[in-house]
Amino acid sequence: MIVADSSAVVAALRKEPGWDVMDRHLDEAIVCAVNLIEIIDRMAREGYLLETAESRVDALKLKIEPLSESLARRAAAFLRAHRGNGLSLGDCACLATGALLGLPILTTDRDWGKLGLPLDIRVIR
Repeated sequence: MIVADSSAVVAALRKEPGWDVMDRHLDEAIVCAVNLIEIIDRMAREGYLLETAESRVDALKLKIEPLSESLARRAAAFLRAHRGNGLSLGDCACLATGALLGLPILTTDRDWGKLGLPLDIRVIR
């Protein structure tokens, strides 16, 4: 199992650089519900109808991690500790999901590796 950041999923959907890495992990990928919002919103902002965006994401058969209280608290701690490093709420939700589940995280965000977090962060491009 592996946690996927919204940027990695969008890369797979749009066949952007690194999409092949994400594609190899789709059958084991977990996405936080907060990141699911980001993925669908990004596609809708790019011109997809909401139903089409949802359908394309559903076709990936990602496992969705609900936003539980413990996940929300952990994401809030990441947000507070790293706000000055440009992390968004979605970034922190993804990092918290990886931390909570003890799983590696796939992202396109190179800066995450510079945060010094005790997490297995794998940049796909």
